[in-house]
Amino acid sequence: TNYGVAPDTICGGAASVVLNNLIYAFGVGQQCQGYKFDPNANTWTQLPTMPTPEDEGGAAIINGKIYLVNGAIRGGQLLIYDPIANQWTSGSTPPTLQRGPAVTAANGKLYDIGGYDDATASVVQEYDPLADSWVQKTSMPTPRGFATTAVINGIIYVIGGRTGNLSGAVEAYDPTQDTWTTGE
Repeated sequence: TNYGVAPDTICGGAASVVLNNLIYAFGVGQQCQGYKFDPNANTWTQLPTMPTPEDEGGAAIINGKIYLVNGAIRGGQLLIYDPIANQWTSGSTPPTLQRGPAVTAANGKLYDIGGYDDATASVVQEYDPLADSWVQKTSMPTPRGFATTAVINGIIYVIGGRTGNLSGAVEAYDPTQDTWTTGE
């Protein structure tokens, strides 16, 4: 199958998630927008304009809504997209703003991990969507930005990223215990 080309307004550094067999991609920069891709119909549909363009952030899904944490360049806003209502709302702003955080969801909470400011960061921030509030958690052992994450059985694995150079670090965070395990 040839899926063609994504719209030009999905720019580099974009965040994406999969929800109900649809791909949601959010572009970077003033002109960039969010889109929904249906691979079965091979169609792209533009989403409503984001209140603030996404920039070097990340996205995750909690209870059928897409949570998009903007990077520090655009003010670090938390944007929430409801695909059923087809509208955006805002959540409370993360206390620490970073470019390139690893963003994921586990156990009904959103996690914003690491990133860059003037240097790499090890900050871990947990967002509770029911309380619309953020809490600082135990810092990541290896400060880095632009890492990726995977969640298995409620444990968040933070993989790779940049520390100034490329990082091969793999560390596991247990949100229920607020503890880290390193791969060493």
